[in-house]
Amino acid sequence: MKAFYRWAVMAVCACLLALPATAAPYKSEYKLSVVPGATSGWGMTGTFFADLVRERSQGRINIKVYHSSQLLAGKQTSEFLLLRNGAIDFALASTINWSPQIKELNLPALPFFLAVQPDRYKAMDAILAGKSGKMMTQAVEKKGVKIIGWTENGFRELTTSKGPITRPEDLRGLKIRVVGSPIFIETFRALGANPVNMNWSEATTGFQQGVVDGQENPTNGINIPLKIWDYHTFHCDWHYIIDPLMLGVNPRVWKSFSPEDQKLLLECAAETEKYGKALSRLGMDDGSALAYLKSIGKLPETTDPYAVMEANGMTVSRLSNEQIAALAKDKEAAIEKQDYETAAKLRDIEKDYQEQVEMEREKRRKNNTQHRPVNADDIAAVVAGWTGIPVTRLTEEGFLTRTRQGRAWCLEVNTLPGMTPNSFVPKEAAAVGMSYNQLCEEIVRLSCDVKRRG
Repeated sequence: MKAFYRWAVMAVCACLLALPATAAPYKSEYKLSVVPGATSGWGMTGTFFADLVRERSQGRINIKVYHSSQLLAGKQTSEFLLLRNGAIDFALASTINWSPQIKELNLPALPFFLAVQPDRYKAMDAILAGKSGKMMTQAVEKKGVKIIGWTENGFRELTTSKGPITRPEDLRGLKIRVVGSPIFIETFRALGANPVNMNWSEATTGFQQGVVDGQENPTNGINIPLKIWDYHTFHCDWHYIIDPLMLGVNPRVWKSFSPEDQKLLLECAAETEKYGKALSRLGMDDGSALAYLKSIGKLPETTDPYAVMEANGMTVSRLSNEQIAALAKDKEAAIEKQDYETAAKLRDIEKDYQEQVEMEREKRRKNNTQHRPVNADDIAAVVAGWTGIPVTRLTEEGFLTRTRQGRAWCLEVNTLPGMTPNSFVPKEAAAVGMSYNQLCEEIVRLSCDVKRRG
């Protein structure tokens, strides 16, 4: 009998050893972040990737797209940090929104760099496929996010409600909505406009209320789906910068996939690159985009963006290379007369943000709701988020004052600051690239160091 039991145990062990090893189970859902809505070219590209992965993995990898910055609490420039820290799994992201954390991503935003090239699309493809593209990819991955593909949102064009833009002088004094990247702000300042930093979730309200006079975005990717003619009647085709899109994934999530599924994801990303570029270039290239979209049965409703804009009452100005060069020259001349570092000092930040404070006040007045008034601490909190400078007030009273020699003095310190993820201190930490968890760990570490020193 003992021999029988011994034989039975050995047989069971042999069977268990013969069973195939099973990988750790995948998540039931992977979150993919997209800043604009589902009907935008950008949003459609994100959906294309998610659907393709689900189909080819036979449902094994289920990616759900969260459009309209749903995962970002309206702050699109926080996307990189949330992806790196694992709050989201995938992101189809613009280089513009990640450039505050990764300076190398400002390369495609160099004003008029590609605008006057004989074939600006081929020039962009060459950049992404060459050393510059590798440099940008490596810079992102060094900061903690895996890049599995690139695609495109398109060249960013200008729309306004005030009149056509064909000369540098036409921009003087116009309030133009821009994203928070310093290079955008400085470019429009150099051209004589007043840039207003505004998240996209707030932009349409700003257009409706007349807080800003214009905005810049890709035609097929944003302006057509948004029906920009409901807000602006003038379109300027100036191609001043391009808006590449990166398909990024959290490194831990990436490593959780099998080698076979990693290969599958890369193949889907390559297909997504072709689809996204075709959407952005449709009606603007040599016809290649139209032919490709027809071949895969994904032709959108609008195939001639210029005809659609004009049919909806817009005046379209398609600038020549000479007109674009004049804008670029005017920008360079303005830059030579100013110090970029000086332009980013506190007084400029205060000026820009005061405009946003007034916009918020106007929004609240028109909505007929009761809110407490925006004060200096509110302004300071946002300034801190922009600059990484942990200020509490911008006024020279209460917390900060100055000596006759101009030195700043701190009169009080909050020894028990708010420490929820939405409190001022964690937001200031996020502005310099430190997550909430990293902040808490650093506070504990410093406290232990102080205690050890006695």
